[in-house]
Amino acid sequence: MYLGLTRFSARTYAANFAVDHVAAIVSHAKTLLPSRKVYLAVNTLMLESEHSKVMHSLAECAEAGVDAFIVQDWGIAYLVRKFFPMVRLHASTQMAVHGRSGVEVLAAFGYISTIRSILQ
Repeated sequence: MYLGLTRFSARTYAANFAVDHVAAIVSHAKTLLPSRKVYLAVNTLMLESEHSKVMHSLAECAEAGVDAFIVQDWGIAYLVRKFFPMVRLHASTQMAVHGRSGVEVLAAFGYISTIRSILQ
C-alpha cells in the first residue's frame, strides 16, 4: 500500500493522510490476509525550516511500523538512514536517476537491497 502525508508528499492535491492516521492504516494493513506492506511517500524537497517537522513525521511513521519511506531528497534519505535504519529506503521517481552510476550510488547509500540485482 502506497500513501502520502498531507505534508511532504509530491501529490499535493491527492487525498493524503495526517501523520496520526498512519498507525491505524499500518495496523489495518497488517491484519489483511495476506498482510500488506505500507510504503510512505516523503518525496518532496525539504527546506531547512522544515527539518524538525520532517523528523517528527519520520519518527511517528517509523514508530507506526511503515515498511519503507519513498524519498526524493538526499537530506531526508540521510535522516532515514541515520535515525530509522530499520525502515527500508526506496528511491522516488523524482530523484531522476537514469543510469547505472546513479543506481550504484543509491545502492551504496542504502536504498533497497534488491537494487543490487538490477546492477548484475
